[in-house]
Amino acid sequence: MKHHSHIFLFILLISGCTSEGHENTSIESINWINYRNEAVGYEVKIPEIYEPNEWEDGSGVIFKRNGDETVMLIRWVNEEDKRRGIWLSHEPKGTCVLSGHTGKTYDYIHWDGPSGVRTRSFVIPYKEKNLGIEFRTLDITKVEKQILDSFRLITLE
Repeated sequence: MKHHSHIFLFILLISGCTSEGHENTSIESINWINYRNEAVGYEVKIPEIYEPNEWEDGSGVIFKRNGDETVMLIRWVNEEDKRRGIWLSHEPKGTCVLSGHTGKTYDYIHWDGPSGVRTRSFVIPYKEKNLGIEFRTLDITKVEKQILDSFRLITLE
């Protein structure tokens, strides 16, 4: 019995570290809001239930839902950020287009301490750095697609 409880705990820990996107959410039922980041120069429509928390003088923002579940990040980084375990340390899997700019996609496990999270990143070169949208899932549903399609670079005066 003791052996089985360890297996259950291990499965519970692994399943808690991954997300399956929004497979059960109807896109029509979502209230969308505009998130604007003037520090970097972009805007994107996100589900109203996402809570954005900026860090690093606006160069990054983490989006959570239900108070603590990280679902998405947008980061503006350069090669010096490679040590942070983001897409820079991985080989690209394909190409993407964000706001008319061609970039690359990355699928990898992002490690935060002892646990890892499946992550898909969409990355474009922007202002001599890389600007990426990271989803904490590999399953890109209609909701994530809507977010990607709404992403726009903006010019600030």
